[in-house]
Amino acid sequence: MYEETENYIAYNLFQIYGEEWIKNFPKIIIHISKYINDRQEILSTRNYGTKLFYTTADENRFYDSAGIDVNVVKGFINSSKTIKHVPDATNPLYVSLFCLAGFYDRNQKVLEKFMPKKKFHAGNFIRFYLVLRIYSICQRQIFPFSPKDNIVEYTLDHLNNRFDFAKINNIYEWLDDMSLTNNQKLEIDFKNPTDNDTNSWVSKIRDRVRSALKNLYVETMKNKNAGEVTVIEEIQAENEDGKKWFTLNTSTSNTIEVLCNKILTTFIQEMNIRENLMKVACKKANNVSKVKTSMVLKQIRESKDHVLLSRIIRDILSYWIVSLNKEASSIHSTEFIKKCSIAYSISNTNDPFIMDLKKTLAKIMTKYSSVYMETESKTSLNAFKQATFLYMVFYISSIK
Repeated sequence: MYEETENYIAYNLFQIYGEEWIKNFPKIIIHISKYINDRQEILSTRNYGTKLFYTTADENRFYDSAGIDVNVVKGFINSSKTIKHVPDATNPLYVSLFCLAGFYDRNQKVLEKFMPKKKFHAGNFIRFYLVLRIYSICQRQIFPFSPKDNIVEYTLDHLNNRFDFAKINNIYEWLDDMSLTNNQKLEIDFKNPTDNDTNSWVSKIRDRVRSALKNLYVETMKNKNAGEVTVIEEIQAENEDGKKWFTLNTSTSNTIEVLCNKILTTFIQEMNIRENLMKVACKKANNVSKVKTSMVLKQIRESKDHVLLSRIIRDILSYWIVSLNKEASSIHSTEFIKKCSIAYSISNTNDPFIMDLKKTLAKIMTKYSSVYMETESKTSLNAFKQATFLYMVFYISSIK
């Protein structure tokens, strides 16, 4: 072990875990991505009042994915001769994540072989995950009770430009920007961090997040005490021709959009088609070919056609929540699968969501399955459409 250095902790963690951190890179990214995707409902909005929780179980899952023994990290922290013994510097999760990010900064080129076509900066992604943990703590300290949505909406609508929140699209982008700009505000060699760099980086980002949330708290309480709220309005849904055909209140519309974004993100990020869902879908669609259906679904997923994909997901969700007047939380029920599975087969319907769904599905099949369907009969083509639709219903229901 190397002891005569101010980089004692990082040096020893790199030596012990370096090979394992390279090998476990996919597992670590999957863990973090799942944590983020499971909280899309919070991170994809500007609602600073909705709590982002980070539990001991989440922390343990990170250690497991990275192959880290937390007692080893604590041992190096306690043995450091230069570390400041303050909470931010001695928190084993903070130290582990900060050192892991630095190690990935060093090995970005090596890690790119594990990445899909779209490359990303691994070190920055790990530091962003650390910021999510810090935000969850700051948020709980500043907002012990979640303010009502209509007060939050009013506050956000009336912020002036001196507030960062007046310029952001959602919590995710705000925290990502916080993380990246924090890197620029400090003179830190991220590839070779000192034992006190964790404290410097975490303290800086924590102070910035706390300051922003405190300012929002002041504005929120001022509006609450003054009785200022946003009245929930109704909005008109439009079809692709621009014709208004359904009225949704903003609360329902937001719920559908958040769910749609979460499902879409998960769908396009997954490496494989879910075999269990695909088999059932094909069986129910007149035992249509599983091989060809799988090829079609893969082509659709890899296209990352956000417009068409989000439209079919949104139509299914809207049919359930609006047309059938069901709770969004019940999409995981057997009833959701039963009722939505037969939606595609309903003929002579005036339901706007089913009508739009059929048009969208036809476009998807024409655009992404023509190569596989050239020799198929009309009956077989309809079966492939049905199998694709059923797969999406089952998939939506499976996303927690």
